[in-house]
Amino acid sequence: MAKRSRNSRRKIVHDFDFQRLEPRALLAAGLLGEYFDQIDLTELVQERVDPVIEFPGGFAGSPPDIGNRPSGTNVAPDDNWSIRWTGSVLIDTPGDWTFHTDSNDGVQLSINNSLVIDAWDQHPLQRDSGTVNLDAGWHAIQLDYFQQAGTAAIRLLYEGPGQAET
Repeated sequence: MAKRSRNSRRKIVHDFDFQRLEPRALLAAGLLGEYFDQIDLTELVQERVDPVIEFPGGFAGSPPDIGNRPSGTNVAPDDNWSIRWTGSVLIDTPGDWTFHTDSNDGVQLSINNSLVIDAWDQHPLQRDSGTVNLDAGWHAIQLDYFQQAGTAAIRLLYEGPGQAET
């Protein structure tokens, strides 16, 4: 129901009481992936929710990818594309949490808008890690990745107090 109020200019304005939906409630199944046809996170071609960030390319037991692009996407099947994942991660136990990326080509990971991993260059499959102290609760996460040459691979893992690498 709308409530009427007056501001200093004596105009009538309406304040509505909306139920605010938090973005993480919409992404309970994973992170929002924005898929781009260029390595600089431009030319958006598709968005989807990815439940797990693990795309093949050198991981033991990983299924082969299709045409060196993320399976099931509209990204051009070449070596010049990028992905940005955003969402929230729930931390149950406060303390030091370590995030790992296994990637072939560039990767950057930010937690609460602070850069935790910065390997934004062309490289073979490698693991990068960063540790951050987090309170219990929800924390914003952003993972940027680009693929430019060779095999495409990206995986995100984390571990912390009482939780093994997952």
